[in-house]
Amino acid sequence: MDPPVFAGGLRIAPEFVRLFFYCADAGSRDSSATPTRQSFCMKTILVFAGTRPEIIKMAPIVRELRARQRSQTARKKTWSAHFCFSGQHYELAVPFLKYFDTKPDSHLNVMESGQSLGQLRSRATAQLDAFFKCRPGACAALVQGDTTTAFVAALSAFDHKVPIGHVEAGLRTSDITEPFPEELNRRLITRIAKWHYAPTERARQVLLTEKVAPESIILTRNTGIDSLLWASNQSYEPALKDLATLDGKRLVLVTAHRRESIGAPLKRIASALVKLAREFRDATFILPVHKNPQVARIIRGDLARTRNILLTEPLEYPDFVWAMKRAELIITDSGGIQEEAASLKKPVLVVRNETERTEAIDYGTSFLVGSDPNRLIIMAKEFLTGQRKLALKSAVSPFGDGAAARRIVDHLLAHILS
Repeated sequence: MDPPVFAGGLRIAPEFVRLFFYCADAGSRDSSATPTRQSFCMKTILVFAGTRPEIIKMAPIVRELRARQRSQTARKKTWSAHFCFSGQHYELAVPFLKYFDTKPDSHLNVMESGQSLGQLRSRATAQLDAFFKCRPGACAALVQGDTTTAFVAALSAFDHKVPIGHVEAGLRTSDITEPFPEELNRRLITRIAKWHYAPTERARQVLLTEKVAPESIILTRNTGIDSLLWASNQSYEPALKDLATLDGKRLVLVTAHRRESIGAPLKRIASALVKLAREFRDATFILPVHKNPQVARIIRGDLARTRNILLTEPLEYPDFVWAMKRAELIITDSGGIQEEAASLKKPVLVVRNETERTEAIDYGTSFLVGSDPNRLIIMAKEFLTGQRKLALKSAVSPFGDGAAARRIVDHLLAHILS
């Protein structure tokens, strides 16, 4: 079937059709809505997310923006917020959108099975370029962290002369290839962002050393801790029955999914987990298996036969928080979990060669072990036998206090409404 033809003879590929339905009115999901002069003149703050970590860290901002948008009176309504979901982690992300009550105003379709990084960037670039053309009133674009969604959304905003706010700005490792491709993404976003929302003092100092203008750096703390504290205050019983049966028992929580770990490093991590599980048979090792087939193939192939290793589907956020709060030890290659664990005062063995969350190491909750199975086993045994205890450098986590989203929205509105 030929692509549909829009006004002026423009042909649009089928995957873009849904996107254009949202162009009639920035605040409407009704494809029959009639565009008004006000809808095109009103200032619009665009918020982008596409992966689970992005949703965790952008949900507090979306909720804060929507609450303040509703508080505007009809006569003084001068701005609106629009949340665009890229679909980069569609299947994994949808439960998180529901849990945080952050229904997207529009969504893209950037993923195709088996596509390369270059193909993902190309597909996202085409769709986001079309998206920005539909948003003549856009006055700011908020992106978070270091994903392909964040980088391409920021680049598209730059192309359309929309100021960019970078949430979680200033994180760095010493190696541009670790994590891959995230380290490059966040460095490039820094070069084109107007506002840099730094989650820690160390991140702020990094930006200053890179000659970012001091007045454009705002120390906000981390929005991921906003979500963690919000979820921790909810009364909750695990949705996954296997988790509910483990309450009160020894738990080790494990996650492994990073692109640079796929292959030999992940095999080494898996071999260490088998040895640890066999030695500590009274502990259950919970490992939510990532949807990436290359990751799942190794994890399930190497670990499925070990009785006290519980392989699950990716956990919904409240289940994951439940598991973190009860874990005796966390083993992970995730960045965000290092921040959350610090707030929960949980020991974390980081199975990466580099971490951009060095604050967690300085604070005393994270320990960098790489994919060396011997080092991982030695460190894990020290915690699981009680030989090593956490020695925190202070009583307060360096990552957040639950008010980061409010600080970001305060700053953003002060600038776009001035």
